[in-house]
Amino acid sequence: MEFNQLSTSILLLDRVDISGGKGVKISTIASKKGWTEVVEAVLRYYDREDKDLLLLAVTRGFEAACEFGNDKTARAIMKYVDLSKQNKLCQDNIKFAVVSDNPKLVEILIENLTEVDEATVKEALRRKNGEIIEMLKAKDKTSILTGHGTENNKKEILKLKEQLERKSIIASEKNIMTLIVKDREIEYKDTFADIRNILDTENTVSIQDLVNNLKAPKIHLEICKKDCKRPVICQIIREVLKVQQDLLAKMGKREKIFKGATAWPVGSIVEDTRLGTANELDTNVSLDEKYKDLFRFDEENQELILKGKLHPDNPFNKFMKEQNINTLDTDKVFNSFIYNLYKVLEDYEVPPECILSREKLKLNKFEPCEKCIDLNTFPPQFVDLKTFPPRFVRCRCSKDTLATSKLGPVLHFTFTAVDMDGKVEDFQLDMDFVCSMVPVLEKPIGGLEKRKRFLERCKPVGWLDELSKLTDCDRSSLLPTRPLYLCRLKKINPWTVLPNNNEPFLQEDTFQGTKKLLYIFMKILKELTGADVKSFRIKSAIAGSFSLQGVGQTPTMDALGPAAVTLMTHNYLRGKFDGISQNLVDKGFRKVDLSSLENGKIKLEDEGATQLHFVMAGVDSDAGYDEQMRMAMAMSMEN
Repeated sequence: MEFNQLSTSILLLDRVDISGGKGVKISTIASKKGWTEVVEAVLRYYDREDKDLLLLAVTRGFEAACEFGNDKTARAIMKYVDLSKQNKLCQDNIKFAVVSDNPKLVEILIENLTEVDEATVKEALRRKNGEIIEMLKAKDKTSILTGHGTENNKKEILKLKEQLERKSIIASEKNIMTLIVKDREIEYKDTFADIRNILDTENTVSIQDLVNNLKAPKIHLEICKKDCKRPVICQIIREVLKVQQDLLAKMGKREKIFKGATAWPVGSIVEDTRLGTANELDTNVSLDEKYKDLFRFDEENQELILKGKLHPDNPFNKFMKEQNINTLDTDKVFNSFIYNLYKVLEDYEVPPECILSREKLKLNKFEPCEKCIDLNTFPPQFVDLKTFPPRFVRCRCSKDTLATSKLGPVLHFTFTAVDMDGKVEDFQLDMDFVCSMVPVLEKPIGGLEKRKRFLERCKPVGWLDELSKLTDCDRSSLLPTRPLYLCRLKKINPWTVLPNNNEPFLQEDTFQGTKKLLYIFMKILKELTGADVKSFRIKSAIAGSFSLQGVGQTPTMDALGPAAVTLMTHNYLRGKFDGISQNLVDKGFRKVDLSSLENGKIKLEDEGATQLHFVMAGVDSDAGYDEQMRMAMAMSMEN
């Protein structure tokens, strides 16, 4: 269902009590969450009925919108502010906007300022967002920002490029992150290349046909069965897993804390839910479990704390923080892991037992490119896999083997001239290697809420991005106690690595049978509609909507359509599937019609739809319009 601003305000006035100060509370919370339509409805009401409450709602709502980086909400609130008061309002909140790390929001406030105070300037310099620094320069009367920002970053990256080309820079654990490109995902092949071939004469297709034709064939991680559809890809994946183990062993010889580290495959290839081609492989890596007694996870401060004292010969001595020797320096561990992998790859030879890889696998050196760079961070960084039109065409610099993500190394394997069912072609496989997780004994309890409180309290660079990814799919307290737990390390900005001790409830074997089919179909629907939703939220929604163990709540094969309709009313998914992907638009389609989904079918219309690929509901936040209304009504009934 689509709501416009008028219908939303009518619903709000008819069904939500915003008398007195209740509307102020509602609009403040809505501003924090980015529910622009609810905020505007409250402000319109107060604009007519109570100017004093309007001022209060504007003041508090604007602060909340700025603190939580909601630029669209902030712009909407500004419409209700007198021109004479806009400067003061923006001056009071510019620092909040800078700390949100959202350049679009900062731009809105800068338009109404004549100068920026010194504290805000220093905060911008500390956070090192090049785009924000450039915006503030024109209003900076202190000259503190001179020599900083994207222009300076560009000079730095071009200097680095020259040094790399001359081979005049020596890699170290301190500079390694500037010498390896930042990964950016790319689609090597078009999942929907043959989509028209599975449509009937009316452009409709059943859920079963979508799943059968778009799901990647099963990958056999041990030995292929006689009916295996892609034996070569299965062999490639088995061999790169051996390569990963071999790389880890060699890293352990270079750095003792990585000795005995283990790796194993996870994700869509293991659970057999991959779409298209099996060319992305997720893995987990863990330090030797003998270290499980060394550290405990401090949930309040998101740190790994030493339980006792380290023996002088313990390899972790060099990885403790200098200012606090009882706290593990996770940034050092992260950088050391990537550095040692980098050094191993310099002269790496594939193990003899990996027969296909020894012949076909090509390990590529990084070629710096002045086009593929991120100037908004300092130090600036090369960005891998930047794509240019047309789709699925890569920049020349995207062939390097080693890249980095927030979770650690990413390996881009290229197998040249591989015989794929009689067709000789290159095959690309991306492996998320990830940085070694740290084993601990303590069972994580309440980790999600405490991580949220930590992010809101400390506001490290990138905190809002991390906050948006928190989802209630951790049920550690409900699971039996395990021998150990693994703290994942995540680099949320160039100088901050946070450990995370959340044991995921949704493992690779969580969904079986028709639940797995439902999950696969929802992934397909996500790609068809261009839905801005993560796969783990779809998993969590299925877990919340259908009992994981109750057979009676498992959707039957002929009820997958109704189950999908039900699923799309979930808080995480509501309003997310109303659009059409740019990929389908490029193929001449204009609408994804879900009106027959109850009957297990969808329709791709060639013409007749005025809305192309923009999701109408839920675009501003995780909640769609009707969910915003439900929450607003619930808040209005509170005392």
